[in-house]
Amino acid sequence: MLSAHPPSLNWLLQPFQLKPGKPDILYGLRALLAVSGPIAVGFMTGHPAASAIAAMAAMFVGMVDGGGAYRQKATVMLAATIGTTLALLIANLVSSTLWLAIPTTFLVMFIAGLAGLFGTTAATVSLVTSIMFIVSLAKFASFPDW
Repeated sequence: MLSAHPPSLNWLLQPFQLKPGKPDILYGLRALLAVSGPIAVGFMTGHPAASAIAAMAAMFVGMVDGGGAYRQKATVMLAATIGTTLALLIANLVSSTLWLAIPTTFLVMFIAGLAGLFGTTAATVSLVTSIMFIVSLAKFASFPDW
């Protein structure tokens, strides 16, 4: 039997409520610049769809900024840049063979999972790298249609 008063759904709306404070305009401009660069190059070269992967990688690198001193931010963003570039390269190399892509995916995800042992920042970089690997593997895949 249903009760006369339905349960409140306020908990569902909590993540979407704006919190008071000043918006970070510089962070938004940096993200806009990071994403618009690869998109602009893609349009100028006549390959806007191909630039979507580069724009996604740029956005991922911008997301790992965890604050702190400038040297710490630069180190984390450099690690994310190298990680996403390596993930893109490895996915491009193994994407043509299904039986090579399966163990490589396991190995990349296993290593990315262990990176969390080194702290929250390393876990964030590994998450971004593993997402970039999966997305680029799906983009370059040429597996036969079963």
